[in-house]
Amino acid sequence: MSGFNIYANIDSAVYKATADITGYDQKTKEAIKSAISAGVDAIRDRAIRAAPAGATGNLKAGIKAEMSKYGASGVIKSTSPHSHIVEFGTGPRITMNRLNSHKKALVINGSFVKGMINNGKMPAKPFMRPAVEAEKPKIEESIKKVLQ
Repeated sequence: MSGFNIYANIDSAVYKATADITGYDQKTKEAIKSAISAGVDAIRDRAIRAAPAGATGNLKAGIKAEMSKYGASGVIKSTSPHSHIVEFGTGPRITMNRLNSHKKALVINGSFVKGMINNGKMPAKPFMRPAVEAEKPKIEESIKKVLQ
């Protein structure tokens, strides 16, 4: 399975407040956990909506959200093995006849092609980073409201 990390880099005051929530009373702890959980779910939902719909639907179906054991952080991940390629795009892609090295040509769409074929670049279609960036201010604001 492929993977990549995109960090939200939340506001330092919010980070300090949520890094160790054990110092808060139970009501505040639950409110912080609830705000974070709602934010994680919002990011997941936005990423699912933004992800390109492929033939199999694996990219959208593979986007999952998890809360940490203590509830003060969450992770949104894509379990689809090609998600990083869609998010970041590719450089030039080259196809050549590797499987049958004794043969001199490839057969593509019924035609013989000699040598290597440059399939070009695949453009990036980000879906995770935009979701994080769009929801981050809302999460920070909801946590600040809890702490006031």
